[in-house]
Amino acid sequence: MHSKLEQLLSKFIYIKTLQEDAVNKSSTLYGYIPLNGEKEVSKDNRAILHINNQILSAIDIQEYFNIRNTKDNDCYHWGEGSLKTKDDASPYKFNLIYPASDKHLSKYDYKNRNFQVIETPELYRNVVKPYIDYNIQEGSIQWVHNIIQGKTEQESIRFDEPDFLVLPDMKWTDETDLKNMYLLLLFKNYQFTSIRELCTKEHLTMLKNVKKFVENEILTRYGNTSIDKVKLYFHYQPSYYQLHLHIVHADNELNYKSMLLGKDCHFLDTVINNMEMMIDYYQKCNMVYYLTDTSELYKRLKEAM
Repeated sequence: MHSKLEQLLSKFIYIKTLQEDAVNKSSTLYGYIPLNGEKEVSKDNRAILHINNQILSAIDIQEYFNIRNTKDNDCYHWGEGSLKTKDDASPYKFNLIYPASDKHLSKYDYKNRNFQVIETPELYRNVVKPYIDYNIQEGSIQWVHNIIQGKTEQESIRFDEPDFLVLPDMKWTDETDLKNMYLLLLFKNYQFTSIRELCTKEHLTMLKNVKKFVENEILTRYGNTSIDKVKLYFHYQPSYYQLHLHIVHADNELNYKSMLLGKDCHFLDTVINNMEMMIDYYQKCNMVYYLTDTSELYKRLKEAM
């Protein structure tokens, strides 16, 4: 019986290549999956296919076989596979997003132009917060809620605490490779959509406890890695609106792009320090970041400014 990922990939129709990374051997392809016989792309059938371990062409995708170790969570589908025409020891890692939203396209199409945004507290309240609420209501982070609610990806959870859970990022495919360690600490409280919502002494205490947990529990489990060899940071704007902390080895070679593409990093120690000086710092400060000109949030902000 074919997996859902295998069924979807068999119908994938290539449109263009969004990116190719020769250093990390990966490709991201854009296309559509006409499950109902459609002849052209639409918002309902758009698909983004990311492949790790090799740069593949659209022709190669039609020759894959033996998809295995698959997982599905809402619009995200993962799996491993190999190609009929290649004899490789390492399997390819497939990550299919279907259907793909405008935000997905904006994230993966590095050919888009990036523009600086200076987000004031007023812009956050009047534009960004309504945008976040709308996206959550539309189900854009249902896949995250599925994990928190214990519906999907439970086999990936490494720590499950009252306030948060920890699991490996999909980019870290070999957990014995500590140099490329990449974990996500996912906060369970749905009110925490980003660091903008951190504003009380209880929140500050929670962050300090998280840092202690990372050092005493998580890093002990992963080779007794020293805390000064690990980056602990939030993104703003984040990729998805459920607060999550990135736990990344300082020598990691897999996450450098996020440091260059407008995903501004806010280190945990800096967030703690700012909140110690002013507990509601992140509700009063300006936030500077970059968005592509095709993103819906950028369009809304531009109209308001």
